[in-house]
Amino acid sequence: MPRFCTTRLRADARTGRAAIGRLPVGFDALLWLALVLTSVSTAACGDGEPKPVPEPLPIPVTLTHEQRGLGVYPGDGPVITQTNKGAELDGAFKHLVIRRQLVDELILSREGVGAINDAKFPATVETLKAEIEAARSVESLVVVLDLMRLSDGSKANSPIPYLTTWDQNERDPDRFGFWRNEYREAVLEAVTTTATEQHPQYFVVGADMERFLTMEGGANDYANFVTLYREAYAAIKVASPSTKVGAGINWVRFQLDVVPTMTLLPYEYPEGVELTELAQVSCATLQGTEEEVALLQAACTQKAFAQYIEPLLHFLAPVQSPDPAAPPEEPVYVTTADIIGLAARPNQGDFNNTPALCPATFFDGLRDWSQDFPVVYYEVNWQISSAVGFGKQDEWLTTLIERNLGVQVEVLAWATLKDLLSNDCGKMTNDLGAPDYVCFSGLWKDSSAPKEVYETLMTDIVPE
Repeated sequence: MPRFCTTRLRADARTGRAAIGRLPVGFDALLWLALVLTSVSTAACGDGEPKPVPEPLPIPVTLTHEQRGLGVYPGDGPVITQTNKGAELDGAFKHLVIRRQLVDELILSREGVGAINDAKFPATVETLKAEIEAARSVESLVVVLDLMRLSDGSKANSPIPYLTTWDQNERDPDRFGFWRNEYREAVLEAVTTTATEQHPQYFVVGADMERFLTMEGGANDYANFVTLYREAYAAIKVASPSTKVGAGINWVRFQLDVVPTMTLLPYEYPEGVELTELAQVSCATLQGTEEEVALLQAACTQKAFAQYIEPLLHFLAPVQSPDPAAPPEEPVYVTTADIIGLAARPNQGDFNNTPALCPATFFDGLRDWSQDFPVVYYEVNWQISSAVGFGKQDEWLTTLIERNLGVQVEVLAWATLKDLLSNDCGKMTNDLGAPDYVCFSGLWKDSSAPKEVYETLMTDIVPE
């Protein structure tokens, strides 16, 4: 039986919300009963009186070679071999994270319509992996499929930060979405081909998907993404059974943008909170003593997690008995994830532009869940727009490691190796409308000199 099974069902009973009710409308549960035979979490819940699970001691914070990862982009292979720092990287990172778009906008902008096949996800992953392997052997490959544009809509020349299409001739965002069969088929083809050819250790389907929850009309697209993701999980597992699969969420934006949209009803108040009026509480304006606010904040995070992230991890499916006269059987959990894929990339200005002001409990909501679904940080970064902010990146990595006390972290990867040269930066920000921070996301400066954050990432942290 899954460790979390009875506790989650008790929570649903307490709040009056059925777990199956959180599934997107129209989801065909019967399709997913095929996963029951291979799922490790299909034990029925409710068999007898649930036994209390003792609270485990927090997992000590560690950072070693086993977790250390590096994001890579086109051109990073030659950078490694053509600099005297290359030898220093030999074997330094266990995990290489390749984050690519469904269709690479940068390739399209350079080559035109004729390069559409070269810009598709499987082709770009294969090319980049070959480039990196030419410089260093890959011990563990993490593949991240980004379904959004490089633009975030923040600049005058930024296009709508919507889905990237597989056809350059169709750029109208109203013409594609997760509900369209042709788009779903393109995504499934991309992940199946990549899993078959590359057999990555980890596969993150969708990057920073919480963005849809803050876009107008995006909640419906997010619900459709959940069902598409489940199909992608099944397809990847058939093509590469050993690959660990999860969906991608930027935990910082989830906490700061999504959690405040939640509302706690009176029966959802956590123990230890006594309010004079039995009224609903907005998670954006929590009030009370310091202890009460902390308890309410934790409840808000848990509710948002249960509504938006938990359906990506598993779902309750009914069991159809072959005997119509037989009493109904208990529903079973079907697992649709092996990991929780997360980015940890604050915007400039978050936490009063001071990484150390990130609340001490900011990542606590991951503690319990990460025991069954370990966290893979596919991108860690602090957004800056000039060299003045280099120190902030180092401060953020230090803070992030400290705040993850008790969280089971399998991979912690910095965004990329090196800052972009001015010409490459211009192509990203001017031609494609990408935000300025993409030019300053490296462990090294554009001169290949290491930043402070590089030294911090390369220093082992082992509990005594």
